[in-house]
Amino acid sequence: MDDWVDQARTQRVLEGVRRRGVINPSTDPRCFLREAIEELLDCLNYTRWGHEKGQISEKDWRHVDQITRYVIEVIGTCCPGAKIIEGSEAFSLFDN
Repeated sequence: MDDWVDQARTQRVLEGVRRRGVINPSTDPRCFLREAIEELLDCLNYTRWGHEKGQISEKDWRHVDQITRYVIEVIGTCCPGAKIIEGSEAFSLFDN
């Protein structure tokens, strides 16, 4: 695929290379799945705030929210450190 999403993703990679250097997944110590979940949690917050600001309809916001939560769950099954603390409104996704 080479749509606008792929082009924007490539642009972000290039910007990251200019700021931090090339990412080498085989030697980078970060858990990329953990990073992905953290970014998706930001997505949930930003889209909710956009909805509150009137930038996205209720229907579209609920759709984005549902899909994003699904993606988080799928990635979370692959990330052994992902967990939710039961009995609390606050949650921790990761053991630190």
